Amino acid sequence: MIRCVEDDKGAKFAAKTIRKTQKGQNIVDEIEMEMRALNVCEGVSTVVNLHAVYMTSRDYTFILDYLPSDLHSEVEVFISSLARRVHKRCRKADP
Repeated sequence: MIRCVEDDKGAKFAAKTIRKTQKGQNIVDEIEMEMRALNVCEGVSTVVNLHAVYMTSRDYTFILDYLPSDLHSEVEVFISSLARRVHKRCRKADP
């Protein structure tokens, strides 16, 4: 996570960059599932909001609410766990 500041307003955000390929495996499905999980949780006071997503040929960058550094790892674990559970349910539902 990288802390970002919006120039004109001074608002703080966090940028989370995820490579599309990790350990030789394409993880785009998992990244997109995480993005959908964040969209579903939009407005929930206990979950960070996803403000924007930027994609290059190599990675995705999520622009999220900024939290103090000690909370980022806890939030990231929660979101990744939620995305994995949703992904598993979706795979089971596929014919």
